Amino acid sequence: NVFASTADTRVFLWNTCDRNLTRTSGAGGVCGSSVAFSADPVPKTNFKGWQPFHMKRMGTSSKFKMEKAQSGHQLAVGGKHGGLAVLDGVTLQPLLLLKPGKNAPKTSVDTLKFCGGPRQMLACGSHDLVVDIHDVGQGYTRLHRLVGHQAAIVSLDWSLPVGDTGTRVLQTTCALHELLFWDAVAGKQVVGNTRDAKFETYTSTRGFPVMGIWPEGSDAHDVNALDAASVGQPCLDGDGENNQPTTRPGDRDVRSAGFCVTSDATGTVKLFNYPCVANDAPYRAYKGHASRAVSVRFTAGNDRLITAGSFDRTVLQFATKGVRVG
Repeated sequence: NVFASTADTRVFLWNTCDRNLTRTSGAGGVCGSSVAFSADPVPKTNFKGWQPFHMKRMGTSSKFKMEKAQSGHQLAVGGKHGGLAVLDGVTLQPLLLLKPGKNAPKTSVDTLKFCGGPRQMLACGSHDLVVDIHDVGQGYTRLHRLVGHQAAIVSLDWSLPVGDTGTRVLQTTCALHELLFWDAVAGKQVVGNTRDAKFETYTSTRGFPVMGIWPEGSDAHDVNALDAASVGQPCLDGDGENNQPTTRPGDRDVRSAGFCVTSDATGTVKLFNYPCVANDAPYRAYKGHASRAVSVRFTAGNDRLITAGSFDRTVLQFATKGVRVG
């Protein structure tokens, strides 16, 4: 029930239940442009002097307290002028700073995305027209720089492990709406068929699963952002096994159901079924922003939807009710 935002040289943690600011701190030495939480807890053995914490509920109340742990979530912050900072996901303690240059982008980092285990990696998309891959377990050492796009990178999505080797496919989209696929470990573009790849997240406005979000007569700039809920989608269990779609309690008899949301140039937030492959697909529309909405994201449990406006400088929170039968 926590999400993060960044502005200038500050990072903010927000509680969706209390609708309050939980904590704020410096952005670790960068002027923040984008933020991302690690998909899985990171072992503390990889970072000398770091004591991770996790939040534990106090009895039946809505309050939490911090407890020491052997691993914890981390928060990556991409710099507006390049560079990459890593903070503790609970205390916002600065852990690492990669300055613009050899090991981090030199220009604005617009999007970040962690993948889960067994090998945790961070993809970093920037105005350098490249995607940098960092190995989390090796102190965010840069593994590869993926070159191929002709414009700034706007979305990143990791697949679930593919095949016996556990290889993950990285899906990237640029501002020219080019969709590319990569083998992040090998550092090479995947030119073969990727139709069987199942993704941990889906935030690209392009691709077969979301081709129905574009209304009749729309142009390439009408849809600004997209996010697919994890409810009803394949996932990994604690042993790293690829499981069938799961749903939240109350989502009876709709085990394959899924949904996604978009934000557009009018500030409208639209709810679609997912996958959304029907031409000019039906949707439900929700208002609130006074200008175009530039970002939409579900929280980890899909209980809340967070949207960010542009000129209205507003962050809105929507409560999701799940899928109901009848």
